[in-house]
Amino acid sequence: MVKGKYSFLVVDDEQDIRGILSDFLQDSFTCDIQTAPSGLAGLDCAKKQRFDVIISDHRMPEMTGAEFINNVRAETGPNQGTPVIFLSGYVEEARAGIKDKEKVLFLDKVLYPTELVPSVEKIVNSL
Repeated sequence: MVKGKYSFLVVDDEQDIRGILSDFLQDSFTCDIQTAPSGLAGLDCAKKQRFDVIISDHRMPEMTGAEFINNVRAETGPNQGTPVIFLSGYVEEARAGIKDKEKVLFLDKVLYPTELVPSVEKIVNSL
């Protein structure tokens, strides 16, 4: 477990996944979690508040995860350089869509039960 209080943004169009990811994070970190049901909603959150880590799905309606992160990176704002974890069943598609891959980790959604917390832990330990 990591000490300190962290702020996470979880972006996924599936409500159940947002809830499960939030539970994983709350069980492992002292944290505040914002969730968003789409890339557009995530973009709105990212403009208003700084996060320590953004966790995003890729295939979502309205805007893909890659488009969402490209927009976050393109704007001068509180999350322009925030580390991102893509949690998707379409990792290669997400990777191909990202313009700036610095501070971006790609995890297969199937592996999130074992890979998410250690990956977030590694990121927040480097902050």
